[in-house]
Amino acid sequence: MDNRDAAWAVPTPAPPQHPAAASDTPADSLNPLAPDTAVGKYRIVAVLGQGAFGITYQAHDTQLDRAVAIKEYMPMYFAARQNDHSVLPRSTRVAEDFRWGRERFLAEARTLARLEKAVGVVNVYDFLEVNGTAYMVMELVAGDTLEMRLRRERQLPQPVIERLLYPLLDGLERVHEAGFLHRDIKPANILIDRTGHPTLIDFGAARVALHGRTQAMTAIYTPGYAAFEQFTSAHQGPWTDIYALGATLYHCATGRLPPAASDRMIDDALVPATQAAKGQLAPGLLAAIDWALKLKAADRPQTIGQWRRILSGESSGPTVRLATPIAANGPKKRTRGWWLAGLAAAVAAAGAAGGGVHLWQQRQDALVRQEVERRAVEDAERKAAAEKAEADLAARRQAEEAAARREAEARARTDAESKQHGADAAARPQTATSASPPSDAKPAGNDAQARQVQAHIERGADHARKGAYDRAIDEYTQAIRLQPASALAFYNRGDAYSSMGDYDRAIQDFTQALTLQSDFAMAFNGRGVAYDGKGDTDQAIRDYDQAIKLKPDYAEAFYNRGRAYKRKGQDDRATQDYDQAIRLKPDFAVAFNNRGNIYRGKGQFDRAIQDYDEAIKRDPAFVIAFKNRGDVYASKGQLDRAIQDYSQAIRIAPDFAVAFKDRGDVYYRRGEYERSIQDFSAATKLDPKNAVTWHGLCSARALVGQLEAALTDCTESLKLRPNDPNALDSRGFALLKLGRLDDAIVDYTSALTVDARRAVSLYSRGIARLRKGDTAAARTDMTAAAAIDRNIAAKMRKYGVQP
Repeated sequence: MDNRDAAWAVPTPAPPQHPAAASDTPADSLNPLAPDTAVGKYRIVAVLGQGAFGITYQAHDTQLDRAVAIKEYMPMYFAARQNDHSVLPRSTRVAEDFRWGRERFLAEARTLARLEKAVGVVNVYDFLEVNGTAYMVMELVAGDTLEMRLRRERQLPQPVIERLLYPLLDGLERVHEAGFLHRDIKPANILIDRTGHPTLIDFGAARVALHGRTQAMTAIYTPGYAAFEQFTSAHQGPWTDIYALGATLYHCATGRLPPAASDRMIDDALVPATQAAKGQLAPGLLAAIDWALKLKAADRPQTIGQWRRILSGESSGPTVRLATPIAANGPKKRTRGWWLAGLAAAVAAAGAAGGGVHLWQQRQDALVRQEVERRAVEDAERKAAAEKAEADLAARRQAEEAAARREAEARARTDAESKQHGADAAARPQTATSASPPSDAKPAGNDAQARQVQAHIERGADHARKGAYDRAIDEYTQAIRLQPASALAFYNRGDAYSSMGDYDRAIQDFTQALTLQSDFAMAFNGRGVAYDGKGDTDQAIRDYDQAIKLKPDYAEAFYNRGRAYKRKGQDDRATQDYDQAIRLKPDFAVAFNNRGNIYRGKGQFDRAIQDYDEAIKRDPAFVIAFKNRGDVYASKGQLDRAIQDYSQAIRIAPDFAVAFKDRGDVYYRRGEYERSIQDFSAATKLDPKNAVTWHGLCSARALVGQLEAALTDCTESLKLRPNDPNALDSRGFALLKLGRLDDAIVDYTSALTVDARRAVSLYSRGIARLRKGDTAAARTDMTAAAAIDRNIAAKMRKYGVQP
C-alpha cells in the first residue's frame, strides 16, 4: 500500500493535506429500495445513508408498530440490484466473494443481536435474508453525531467527554469479548441522543472481510482515526479500536484531528494531548489518550480492560491517573480542586490508622505540597503570559494606528500631487494580502486594514504549518471579519478545516472564495479535496476539472484527479493524470509511486519498477517506494534485488515490521531458513499480533528441525487466526516429525474442514495414518491427494514426508 498517497491542496504557505478520509462511496448508483417497499415485515420509509458496502434505511415494523433502521448488504463492487428488488452478483467471478461477504454480514448481525442491549452499542433487533441478500434490523437512534457536535463546539469539556467515554468503553469491551472489532470508530459513527448518551454505529465485519478479497474495494479506514496496522497487512485487534477511540478523544480534547498514522510513521508531527490540551483537561485523561495513540500496536493498551484500569486509577500503568474514576452509574462532576482534596482525604485516613504509615503520610504530604506549588507556578506563568499577550496586542494596535496615520498622510499628499498633475489617485495598484499568496489569488486592498488582514493570514499560515489548525482558523476568521471580501482568507480557512477533516465547513469556505473570485483555481482544487474527503468522488472530479481548466499547468490538480479516478476504478484515466502531473512537476515523487502502483496492479512489473526508481531518485527516504519495488522484484522472482529493497526500507525505518516479514518471506523462498527465522522473529517483536508472521516463523523453524519452537509459533498464529489451514498444516508437519501422530491427524483434519481439497493436508494425514497402521484410511487420503495434485508425493518428499 501507499502511505503517501496524499491529497494535495498545495496552499502557500499552508501544509500538505492528509490522505483523504476513507469512503464507502460507490463507483455508481446503488439504486436503493424505493419508499413503501416491503422487506419481510418491514416497510421502507427513507434512505438514511449509503456506501459501497451497503445502504441504511429508515423503516417501519408493521407488526410491532415502531420505527427501525435497516442496513442492507449491498456491496457495489460485487453486486447489482435487479428490477424485482433482488440483489445478484455482478459476475460468476465475484459470486463466491459476494456470498462470503454476506455470511460475514449475517455473523456480525447475530453477534450484535446476542449482546442484548449492550450499553454504547447499537441495538440489533432482527436479521433476515430476502431478495438474494441480507438485512440487519436495528434500533433507530435519534440525535446528532459526535462529528456534528464537534463542528459546532470544536472542543468538549471533560464532563462531556467522560459521559461519552464510559458507555463506549463498556460497549466495545462486549464487542471484543464476542470476537469482533469495529475498525472504523470516528465521530461520524457515534450518535448522541438528547440525554447525551452515545451509541456506536456502523460496524463493518463484512466490509473488512471483503476488503481483503479484492483490490477494487476502497479503504475501510479513516486516516486520522485509523491505526497504522490498518494501512498494512498487520494483524488487527482490540488495540486497533483503542487507537481510533483515542484519536476521537484527541479530537474532542484539542479540537483537531490527529495526523494520519501513515504520515506519523514517516514524520510524526502529532502534538501530544498532554501538550495540546494542557490545563484544559485532567492530565490523566490526556496521558491515557497519548497512550492509546502510540504508533506501534504493542505499545498501546491491548484490551479495553487494560486501558480501563489506567483510566479508573486501579493501576499506575504508563500514565498518571484520570481525573474521574469510572463508576457504574457514570462519572460524577468534579471541581478543579478534587485531586488535592482526594489526596488530602487519603492522607488523613492513613494517619488515623496509626504510626505505621507515618512515612507514607509524609510522602503524601510532600506530594500535596508539590502539587500546590506546581499549580501556583502554572498560574503565575499563565498570568504572566496573559499580561504579555495583552501588552503585545496593545503594542500592535498602537503600531497599526501609527501606520494608519502615516498611510492617511501619505494618501493625502498623493491626492494633492495627483490633483496638481491631473492624475487619478484612485488608480494606484493594490498590494497582496499574503506574504506569498497563491498566484491565482487576487489581492483585496492596500491600506492599513489590508496590512492587518495580511498579518492575520501570515500568523494563520504559521499555525497551520505547525498543525495548530484551530489557532490558524481563529486568525483567518479575524482576517475575514476585517475584510469579508478576502477570497484568500476564505481559501486559507477552508484549507485549515479540510486539514482537520471538517469537510463541510471547508466546502463552505472554498465556495465563498469562489463566489468572491470565480477564477480562483486553487479554491476549486481545495474544494475537490474536501469533496474527496467526504467520498463524493464525482463532484471532486468536477472541481479538479475546473481547476485544470483555469490553470492548465496545475500539477497537483492533475494528481488529485488521478487519485479520484483510481478510486473509481478508472485506472487508464488515472494513469493519464499522473502522466500529466509528472510532466508538469518532474520531481513529483508520490505521483511516480502511485503510477507505479497502477502498473503493478496490471502486472506490468517493469514499468512499475521504472516508476518506483523515479520516486526513490527524487525522494531517497521514500520507504514505501522501496517496499513497493521490493514486492515487484519478489513477484518477478528477482529475489536478491527484493532483499536489497526490503533491507533499505528497514534501514530507513528500523521498526517497519512488514519489511522484516517480507524479507523473511524471500529468504524462505530461497531456502535460507535461518535468515528467514531472524527476520520473522524481528517482525513478531515489532508486531506480535500478526498471525501470518508467526506462521512464517513456525514453518521456517519446522524445516530446520526446531520442532518444539515451531509448535509454539504455530499455536501463537492460531490464537490470532483460529482455523487457519496453513498454520494447521505447518503445526501438523511439526507434530508428524515429532511422532505425535494423533495430534498431527487432528490438525490435518481441521485444515480439511476449512478446505476439503487441500492436497498437502490429505497426503500428510495419509502418511500419519499409515505410520499408525491404518492402511486403508491412509490409501484413501493419499489417493484423493494425488487426484487433486499428481505431483504431491514428489513435493512432500522434499520436506522429508514420505511413506
